[in-house]
Amino acid sequence: MKSGGPWFKEIANIGRQRTLRGALLTVLVTGVFCAPLITFCPVLVRDVHHSDALHFGQAIAAFGIGGMLGATGILALEGRIDRSKLSSGFAIAYGILIWGLR
Repeated sequence: MKSGGPWFKEIANIGRQRTLRGALLTVLVTGVFCAPLITFCPVLVRDVHHSDALHFGQAIAAFGIGGMLGATGILALEGRIDRSKLSSGFAIAYGILIWGLR
């Protein structure tokens, strides 16, 4: 991108690339719908589950472990299924599920 050039044209160029557009939309959807769960996790643990910092740590660890298991599961498919579509579908479904539980 040229210095001082119109940045929105560059954004439009990125949007026209199918693989980048799909990846960015997946991150956008999961970020918008799932970020509140992580943000309010301390409040949920304290006020809803009447628990302490130990259980908060366990809840956050569960998110990390779930992410690692999901990534490992996707890698184990060995090209039988399009991984990007599968992971995008699960990420979007997860975001919608979390949003629906609010």
